[in-house]
Amino acid sequence: MKKQSFTIVLYTTMLCFAALYMPQPILPVIAEYFNLDITSAALVTSVTMIPLGLLPVLYGLLLNKIKIQQLLTGCLFFLALATLLIALATNIQTVLLGRFIQGLLLPGLFTCLMTLAGRTSPFDSVKRAINFYVCFSILGGFSGRMLSGLFSYFFSWNTAFYLLSFLLLIQWFYFLSINKQSRNSSQLIEVANLMSVIKSKTNADSFIYIFLVFFLFASLLNFIPFRIVEITGELNEFNISFIYLGYLVGALIAFKCESITWFLGSEGRAVFLAQILLLLASMTTLLDLYLASFIAIFILCFGFFLLHSVLSAFLNFQNENSDRSLVNSMYISSYYLGGSIGTFLPGFIYRNYDWNTYIVFISMIWFLSLIFYLKVFQK
Repeated sequence: MKKQSFTIVLYTTMLCFAALYMPQPILPVIAEYFNLDITSAALVTSVTMIPLGLLPVLYGLLLNKIKIQQLLTGCLFFLALATLLIALATNIQTVLLGRFIQGLLLPGLFTCLMTLAGRTSPFDSVKRAINFYVCFSILGGFSGRMLSGLFSYFFSWNTAFYLLSFLLLIQWFYFLSINKQSRNSSQLIEVANLMSVIKSKTNADSFIYIFLVFFLFASLLNFIPFRIVEITGELNEFNISFIYLGYLVGALIAFKCESITWFLGSEGRAVFLAQILLLLASMTTLLDLYLASFIAIFILCFGFFLLHSVLSAFLNFQNENSDRSLVNSMYISSYYLGGSIGTFLPGFIYRNYDWNTYIVFISMIWFLSLIFYLKVFQK
């Protein structure tokens, strides 16, 4: 029974991450459908990530007051409605409203699902359970992108949103039918500990570091569909969705990061390799070839998920005597704040200049992130 519950939690995790990333490959389609420019279309992604960057700590505090099952079922129901709202939208304002509501709900769902993954896991190691959670979050991000692209190509841009809304409602019914009351989170976030976490130089530098790295990563994934249209000269959701096959590399990295770190000799070396791969991926997109962009996403995802896996584990080890739940909440907030800005701000450069100028800007962000890599690991 415990194994079945764990599987349900992982499946729900996939659906939630699919909801987060589903619009990304069809941004050019949405732009054409609603007659938008690049930066306006990019808001469909960034408007969801803004609350994701601001609310994880608040949801941690909320779990002090209510049970996980109550928060989970409430957020699932309204996430299904928000997704349906996007599917029914006849103007971009409605789409953005639905996406913003999703952004308000997803941090609560991620918090609940990660906690439940640890509790329902059939494994002895909580760390292994979280590895499965990370793996299925990556699979969810991939499946959301892939399905939206394919459904848009064969049907219409909003078909996948109808399907996802239906699947989320099924999960809502499932969790609503569970009579057992989940106990409150065993590790509560204390507001008084916030300043002590931020005052740690390693923590502060790590938060800025992941902010910059996810800025770069999310930006490239968000604008690469427009680059594909530019290279191929046609709007083909099928080709765009397959670009994200490289995202599957992250699922492998989630399980193998410890082996890679051991092979390279230290966390610092593993993260430096990841750092170099991020730059290499960015430069590869300068080639005016679909295949180059396809390969670049594989390199980008390998580098980012290696960095993300190693850095988050490193940060938890550094804070073994601190409030880890608060450290992780701050890490997630920094992560998604970087994504919210990275998926929007560079669009002005791409729109007003060209892809080459955009990559120059992204390279500047990379060099800035390199400074914080040195602050965190070269001491």
